[in-house]
Amino acid sequence: MNADRIIRLLEAKPFKPFVVHFDGYEADVLVNDPTLARIEDDGETLIVESHRASSAERWTKLVDVRLIAVVSVQEGKNKPAK
Repeated sequence: MNADRIIRLLEAKPFKPFVVHFDGYEADVLVNDPTLARIEDDGETLIVESHRASSAERWTKLVDVRLIAVVSVQEGKNKPAK
């Protein structure tokens, strides 16, 4: 995967949430708000801020773009694109 594809998804109007999948890992990363995600200047790191709606707990996920196998764009509410 390359950073340009992720950047295009983050800048899309209207924005559609997407899920980042990795080869060999079970933990996928949901990007559901473009204001809480960005590609670092090096083009190799996706940073996703996350929070739990029921609390003030927040955390940051750092993703090596080179390890991304597939990005699934969601259509509407929780429907993956075909």
